[in-house]
Amino acid sequence: MEMSTSRRTNLLSDLHAFARRQDENFTTEAFAHLLGHLVMHDAKVATRVLKKLTGDRLRLDEAECAHLEIATQVRTADGQPDIEISSPGLVVIVEVKVNAEVSPGQISRYRKILRERRAEQSRLVLLTRFEPDPLPRQEQPDHAVRWYEVAEWLEQSAKDLKRESSKCVCEQFLKFLEGRGLMVDHVGKSLVSGIQEIRHFMAMLDHTLKKPVTGKLKRTSWVDAVGRHFQTGRKFFWVGIVYSEPWKLQLSEYKVVSGQWKWVRDGESLDLDKEGFFELPKERQIKRLKSFIRKEASGGKHPRT
Repeated sequence: MEMSTSRRTNLLSDLHAFARRQDENFTTEAFAHLLGHLVMHDAKVATRVLKKLTGDRLRLDEAECAHLEIATQVRTADGQPDIEISSPGLVVIVEVKVNAEVSPGQISRYRKILRERRAEQSRLVLLTRFEPDPLPRQEQPDHAVRWYEVAEWLEQSAKDLKRESSKCVCEQFLKFLEGRGLMVDHVGKSLVSGIQEIRHFMAMLDHTLKKPVTGKLKRTSWVDAVGRHFQTGRKFFWVGIVYSEPWKLQLSEYKVVSGQWKWVRDGESLDLDKEGFFELPKERQIKRLKSFIRKEASGGKHPRT
């Protein structure tokens, strides 16, 4: 999929902006919705994807695929699996991870669920962003899959989709994965200039933060964003850009509890593109950043409840 620096309209990405604190659950629901749509409208592709998802160990044809039920967050006495795919004689549990690690005992509890269901076919799948750390034997899934692999299967199967609605749902999900950094794409020469621009942005942000805020700046750059933590008075903030929405400058307020940063609220975002920020001279860019940070750090959007 060709990467573009221009803004793209994507429903999942737009909705994800309102559910960032439920990142893993949102991604789970989006993937389950895609699978459910394919099962209902494009069973051939659904069958292919599900077989690959389970390590090509399922005996499943298109007719059987049409009878599958896909549920999320099913509560049981032994835990709440992210995705359960089932039909008479078949149960597949998919544990979904984006950035989080597998909790101790989680896989073995889900294995117990499968044993109690006594299905003729059962598989326990771990779907992750990164290569999982080595797990004890009793905590190993039947099959481990990475998100980029799912994206590749969907891209390869796109030509076989019959329904226009399936093509749309699949395209939206792939763009969502792309925006979240969950798929692997070709790296072009724009990487060099892009990194240089990020350095310029961070230097400008540091310059801007020195006057309107007090306290020691804390450098921060994690998987999905680049920005700075800062403190003003007794309040703690983060300001920066989330890679899935690179045209927006965002500010969030946090509190520190037992040494851990806990989210409090999000301020309004600054649409750099619509503001014409990139066309402004350096001095006016700095002035606009100062204005935005002052305003949002002093109040911003009302806290969420």
